[in-house]
Amino acid sequence: KDQSKIQVKVVSKSSNSSTKSHANSPTRPPNNRLLETHKQRVTAAMSDWVCMNVPPISIVEDIGLKNLIDECIQIDMICLYFTSISIILFASLGFICGPVSADSVLYCRKTISKEIKQTASSRRNEMKEILITAARQRRLILSPDLWSDEYKKTSYLGCMAHWVDHLWAFKSFELFCLPYRQSNKKAPSVLKALEEGLSLYDLNPFMFDIIWVCDGGKNSDGEDEIGSGTDDETNDGVVADDQTNDKQKPSVKSTSTK
Repeated sequence: KDQSKIQVKVVSKSSNSSTKSHANSPTRPPNNRLLETHKQRVTAAMSDWVCMNVPPISIVEDIGLKNLIDECIQIDMICLYFTSISIILFASLGFICGPVSADSVLYCRKTISKEIKQTASSRRNEMKEILITAARQRRLILSPDLWSDEYKKTSYLGCMAHWVDHLWAFKSFELFCLPYRQSNKKAPSVLKALEEGLSLYDLNPFMFDIIWVCDGGKNSDGEDEIGSGTDDETNDGVVADDQTNDKQKPSVKSTSTK
């Protein structure tokens, strides 16, 4: 939006011209409205890329990425090839905005992070009705699991959703993966963490309609605890009793085998 910050470049038809010669050549005014549209598209594409392939978010500010995009803009095409994640992205720009430098269309990691959060919220809202409908019809199966990151010394509670849609197609969806902030892994604490995750999709009122499935993990502390609370034990399981007529909250018990 601040036109003074837009760096404009003119591309020479000669294949031997360098990037420096383009920067020093006479320029033509960029189409700022189209440029802003492209910036928004680039931001959305980069946020999707970071989420789908889980590269470090700092890559969006990497000087190598900017240099590569600058070179690609000179030939009227973005052609990014990342060997480590096997991603190829082609997008023709056609010089309808300038042409401009990479800095003019790339946002910083803070902006990309904000875009990721907004996209996640929007797509969760899209999934809410699907998941709630499946839960009401007792077609929704949730598989929670506690696991630990030995490097970060942090525990997480993840949950996968499975259901069959109206066309009898089997669907799977990673519901959430949240840091486990509870002080212990006893049943009430795990239940509280589960409710935090379910609240993202407004599924808390349907806990009795959900079918809960989990794997078994080591448990030497009794039926009222989930695991031993150490970082080395990662497959701690939880199951909610299928008591549809009980008006109390579903109990959480261990299905671990010694």
